[in-house]
Amino acid sequence: MIEFMETAYIWIEAAAQRSAEYLWGGWSLQLNLLLWMIIVSGLMGCGAEWMERNLKSRTMYILLARKATVFVMIAISHLMDKTWGEMSYFQNTVVFFYLANELLTIIDHAGRIGVPVPHALKNAVKLFHSKSRDE
Repeated sequence: MIEFMETAYIWIEAAAQRSAEYLWGGWSLQLNLLLWMIIVSGLMGCGAEWMERNLKSRTMYILLARKATVFVMIAISHLMDKTWGEMSYFQNTVVFFYLANELLTIIDHAGRIGVPVPHALKNAVKLFHSKSRDE
């Protein structure tokens, strides 16, 4: 039984690596950073919602779907790059956009939790929110 489990683990790991290679061109440092920022942002968002007594399971499902969509967008941008050559212009642009977005989200959640945030960062978050609502 143990041998079967080891073999199954090896096959699952190989399938995950091949999938990551196909979808995102491998698992890069930028994707690793984005994954951790998404996890931190999600946990801080849950904490902020809990502190405001506004935590709902529907909100959590929507959050999870949005965060999964980020990796779908990165996969699409990687496949576009592969179509037009070996350069990663689209993928890098999309990854850095979502890194900046997650950083602003973490700053916003930190302020909602009660962590002191410099006024310049608060203004950047407000500006980002107002610009995103206009579009």
